[in-house]
Amino acid sequence: MTYPELSAVRVYDKIAAEGYAGGLSTLRAHLRAVRPRPVAFQRTEYAPGEVGQVD
Repeated sequence: MTYPELSAVRVYDKIAAEGYAGGLSTLRAHLRAVRPRPVAFQRTEYAPGEVGQVD
């Protein structure tokens, strides 16, 4: 997808101007299925001795 940061309403406005006859909820469901999901966490790994912790 070229513009994953566009809201569904903005996408709807653009494609409705080109003749899209579907509904906004249908478009939202499709975008939810095809857009990349954000990463919920990032695993960090360090080599031994690279990071230290102090209590």
